[in-house]
This record gives sequence, C-alpha cells and structure tokens, in this order.
Amino acid sequence: MRKGLVTALLLLCLFVFAACKKDKTGEVTKGATNEKTEKQFVSEDYNPGNKTKYLRPMMKTDKGFYYYNPVDKGLQYYDIAAKKTMFLCNKPECRHDGNEFCVATNGKYLHLYECLYNDVILEYVTEETDTQYRFKVLSVALDGSAMNELATTFTFEKTVEGFAIYQSFMYVHRNKAFLTMAGSGQAEQEEYYGAAILDLNTKEVTYLDEEPFGKNNEEVTKVTAKEDYFYYCRKEGKKLLLHRYNIVDGTDESFRLLPTFEGNYVVVDADTVAYLKSAGNVVCTYRISTGQNKEQTRMMRQYYGYQIDGSYQKSEAMKESMVTQLATDGTYIYAAEPLREYADTEGIVVKREAYIHVLNQNLEEVLLADMAEAATKLGYDDMEWERSSYTQMLRYMGDDIYWCLELKETPDSKDTSDLDWYVFHCNRSDFIAGNPKFEFAYRYEDH
Repeated sequence: MRKGLVTALLLLCLFVFAACKKDKTGEVTKGATNEKTEKQFVSEDYNPGNKTKYLRPMMKTDKGFYYYNPVDKGLQYYDIAAKKTMFLCNKPECRHDGNEFCVATNGKYLHLYECLYNDVILEYVTEETDTQYRFKVLSVALDGSAMNELATTFTFEKTVEGFAIYQSFMYVHRNKAFLTMAGSGQAEQEEYYGAAILDLNTKEVTYLDEEPFGKNNEEVTKVTAKEDYFYYCRKEGKKLLLHRYNIVDGTDESFRLLPTFEGNYVVVDADTVAYLKSAGNVVCTYRISTGQNKEQTRMMRQYYGYQIDGSYQKSEAMKESMVTQLATDGTYIYAAEPLREYADTEGIVVKREAYIHVLNQNLEEVLLADMAEAATKLGYDDMEWERSSYTQMLRYMGDDIYWCLELKETPDSKDTSDLDWYVFHCNRSDFIAGNPKFEFAYRYEDH
C-alpha cells in the first residue's frame, strides 16, 4: 500500500528546489522579505504541490522561493535577485542547528509538510513527548522572526511498538486546512490513518472518522479543492471512491467512478470530474448532477519504429498512449505520458519521447507536445534520463508551467543516490500556442 501511494504521489506532483549552494550562516532580514511579495496564486485557490520521498513543496513569491530542505532539516528562502539561499530565521547569532529558538530548524518538531497561505508559512509537524505523538499546525512569519502553534490536530499514545509516520499531507483552501496522516507499527504490522479539517479562523478541528487517528480508519489520498469543496479518494471495500466534502456545511458525499479508477483525477468544474482508468489511455468524465460516467477520449498518437532501411523515424500508424498523469490549470487538462527511450541494435539510445496531450474542457485534444525535444534543445541530452515511470512531473503556478525530470549526472553511475532533479519552466500561453520556450529553472541534488 505504501509503495503504491508514494508512486502515485510522484506521478502527480511537480516541485522546485533552489540550485544554489546552501549558505548555512545566512539570515533572512526583515528588509529582504517585508517588501511587497505578491503571490502567483490567490489564497482561496492555493496549489500546494505534493510531498514525495525526495522532493518537498515549493512556495513562490515575486521575490523568491520558500521551501523545506530535508538535507539541512530547515525552512529556507531563496532570494531571486541576490541568487542566495538562507535559513528562514532572523534571530541574531542563531546557528540554525536545531536549537529551540531557531525558527527554521527548531528540533522540537518533526517536519511533515508546509505551504504558504495568507502571508504566513503553515507547517504541519509532529511533537514527541514521553507518552504521545502530537500532530500540530504552526505559523511562521515570512521574515523568519516568529513561529507559533495554531492547533493540535491529532494525538497518538505511545502504545504501539515501532510506530512510524510514513505519509502526511496538508491542503489549504478558503481558510480551511485538510490534513491527512498515515503511520504503522513494526510489531503489529497494522496501518493507522487519520483525516481532519482545521478551521484556521476558529481553530476548530473536524474529523472525517469517529476515531480521529486509528487502525479502523480507511486511508485518505489525492486531496484537491475547488470552490466550496474538498475532493479526496477513499476505499470502500475493494472500490476506490471519490468523495466531495462541503466546506460550508460539512456534508460529505461519495461518487462511484468506472472500474479500475485508481485516484488519478482533476476537477474540471462544479459538475464535472475528469479521470483516468488504470489502463492509462482513456480519459473519462463523471457528471455529479446526473451520476453519469462516460469514456470520453482515447489517447492516440503516431509512434516511432525501425524502417526497412534500418532508419528510425515516425511511423504513419497510430498507437494508444499510456497516460500516467492528469493535471489542470483551470482552463486546459494535461494528460502526460511517462518518458520512453528507444535504442538501436547496439543498445544506443536514438530517440526519447515524453508526450503531453493538451485537452480543452470538452476533452478534445488541442495540442500534443513532445517534452523530450524541449529538454534536448536545452542541452541536457548528454545526461542519462533515469528510466522510471515518474521521470517527468508537471505542476502549474500562476502563468508558469513547471516540468521536472529525474536525471543522472553521471550516465555510467549505478549508484541510485546519484540522482538530480532538473526543473524547467515556460509561459503557459507559449506552451498552448505550440511554442514551448522551456528554460532551466532549478536543480535539486538528492545526494
């Protein structure tokens, strides 16, 4: 279960880290962050990204990026103009070493998740006492001057041997925070789950289950939001259902999508959900008002193959695409295929493909973009692309499309830790016009 969850999150997410060397002694000054920093999104429609095993959510302003660095174990800020990375703490003489006064690296808390909302950074953390694990939400000032506890959302008694948290998530929408938690005990081999809604105004916590956090709960995954609703996925028996939670009145309803739905969906509008069947080449729709499911679009494209003369070129024939990710920017729907490599008889890679199908809200294809060609033009073709189903990831923030690739800096290296994440971005309108001008944005070293 855990492996499948991580893989799914990796497919859905795109995330950016600063590429500069860390400045462990640098501090964020009030002058650097108190200036106007208009976000590229409105608070009620925040796009948080997703945490994965390797990458953390990124928070963008016009001045720079806020993010959590799991290597240095602290909140950091990357100043775009100064091209400088610093810890998000302006305490004089602070060494940012995990001491209890450091805003960025306070060792009192185990960091789980973070997001930028209404001019503060919200942190989802765990505090461990002699008898309990306490899951809390903190607020951190953008200038690194203060950190405060907002609420305790879950508590878990230390009665399970070898208990460990393996997944957590926070999605903030219209002053509500949707929080999930998953953990397991080594001795009992049992899974524990929890899901809650935190009202950021009243600090009131509402749980989705009778037991806030326990082994009788089903896991909540794939949380998103639109207008007055949170959407999420949850199993009922062997079926995975899509749920819709009303932020205003607290009602919860579930929808049965077509068989083999595995949680890959986007909300098109208040009445329409687009989703993938596990076969991966059919985009379906569900109409909430009528309860009707429909297989809407089967992805097809020309493919490459060897010709009689031994050349390698696009065939006139069509083949079904294997789509592994859906995303939306509110106007278009993007269906992304995993990267494929084609080698000649000597094993030399002669062609790479990483297609993204762009659909309008009627699920009609308006563009087919080959992202492999874009990366090659940027000069990164001399690096070996890690062969995995989650090689490319797609996210949207404001007017930018962020596209992430997992690359090996040393092609011959067999060390799985020798992986870097290269992130490119381009203007959405250029992309839709069929002229994607992708530029290198950041590189995150995972070693």
